[in-house]
Amino acid sequence: MSGCTCFGEDAAAALERWQRGGPTLDFVEALPDGGSGARLAVFHHDGDADHPEHKLLIKLCAPDEGAVTEPRDLDIAWKSGPTFDKGARTFDFPERRLVRQVYPPLAVADTWLMFLGIALDDRGDHELTPLSRLTSSTERAGVAAAVIRSVLSEWNPDPGADHSMTALEFLCRALGHRAAPDSRLARTATGLLGADAQRPRITLPGRSESLPNPLWFAGSPLAGLKPPTVALGRAHYDLHPGNIMVETIPALVPDAHRFVDLSRFQQQGLLARDPAHLTLCLVCDYLPELGDRALDDLVELLVADAPPDPNEDLLPAGLHTMVRQTRSAPDEWRHRRRYSLTDWRPQYLLALQACALMFVTRRTTERERRWFLELAAHACAAFEDVAKPVPSAPQPPPAPPTEDTTPSCPATEAPRQTAVRTELERLRPQLAHALGRLSDVRFDRVLDENLRTVIHRCEQLERLATRSSAAPADDADDPPWRPVLATARALRELRNGGDARQDDVERARERFLVALSALVDDGAEHRNASTEPSIGSRS
Repeated sequence: MSGCTCFGEDAAAALERWQRGGPTLDFVEALPDGGSGARLAVFHHDGDADHPEHKLLIKLCAPDEGAVTEPRDLDIAWKSGPTFDKGARTFDFPERRLVRQVYPPLAVADTWLMFLGIALDDRGDHELTPLSRLTSSTERAGVAAAVIRSVLSEWNPDPGADHSMTALEFLCRALGHRAAPDSRLARTATGLLGADAQRPRITLPGRSESLPNPLWFAGSPLAGLKPPTVALGRAHYDLHPGNIMVETIPALVPDAHRFVDLSRFQQQGLLARDPAHLTLCLVCDYLPELGDRALDDLVELLVADAPPDPNEDLLPAGLHTMVRQTRSAPDEWRHRRRYSLTDWRPQYLLALQACALMFVTRRTTERERRWFLELAAHACAAFEDVAKPVPSAPQPPPAPPTEDTTPSCPATEAPRQTAVRTELERLRPQLAHALGRLSDVRFDRVLDENLRTVIHRCEQLERLATRSSAAPADDADDPPWRPVLATARALRELRNGGDARQDDVERARERFLVALSALVDDGAEHRNASTEPSIGSRS
């Protein structure tokens, strides 16, 4: 099995042990990682009747906060369905659009080795090609539009909705840890905006137009605005051309595609986020060749209610066509759901604002960073024009006067949203999922895997707290994840010791579950206590 050393010594040794008395692997080739930090390689596979695959794609997940739970996230995506009735035939979405885990994942240090099937076309005749390898702009646009249609119409024929989500809650949810005022995004934007970073409106260099600051929300009109509704459902959350595999042999078939790398999968994600993110990923290919006037035209094409005529802008025909196709791709899903543009456009603009902010830290040139910041600001301004006001909370009747003249204490200020608190909010659904499984003896066969996930998440919070320049004041003395980390490690040590008494293990498990339950509840309490999510807020 020469070649497995491409995963490193620990993973190579783990694979050697895994093969003893079981399946055998023969190295074929290593694959590029696409910039994720994961390591990929193809192996010939000699399995059994239950695992007949001729070849496997083996992936060493990147040891980061999202990828380390990719095996579990992919499993959840498979189990989430749905079946989809497409005309005269019904197919199971995961079976047709995702890639299966052939064997359970193998733990290696702080991450996993995953054993994945090869992405094949519907007939099983040919291997699929990453969308990122297609060179024709017309073909890339056609595939991107087909992907958006399948993400919405096929993956989400049964979407949920949130009719009360505010604009700030939407942006915080879309941006995750990037929404904190001490995040890399906030620091980068401050470097680009200078003194304007502290103000509710900005004027970019070389511009006379004043725009809303897309990162400064505490005094912004966005604080009192909301979209009419927000569509929620199954979402990839890392949808880019490297994670889309498409049929190209013998000819391109845009509708024959599969999704890989489900490490950010969300069961109740923002449905407008994936289309906006994929569109901007494809836009990036054109940016180096565009002049200043063309960049202005591109902002209008992405933001305007009615896209301009292609004969009236300076954009390449392929770019103009791509944006028009991806922007209109949700129409099939909207029409089936009787979902008006009045309800969809505000979500699209918020998703465009959030995704544009993500690219501010991804691009390497200051020109492109400024352009994405400007795009986010224009999307923010356009949203303000179509948003609804947040209904005022009913005021309680005034208390009757009393003889007590002691001045009342000022209300406690809501906890400030820092990177640590934002990350805890993002991780809370995963911790709650792990708590449910760890509390149920039916899942004891995967107890160690769930315990490992919790430990990794708490270690991640600990590292982030150490790096953060401003830890949450309410967590400074006794961070709520530390009891979880201590009791989880104690439980793991007892389980791995082999000579511990069962009643000692059960008591350790009970202490751990109490601590984990408190951490999950702590996240909910802070979310309810916070009166206003803050992206780049200033004290």
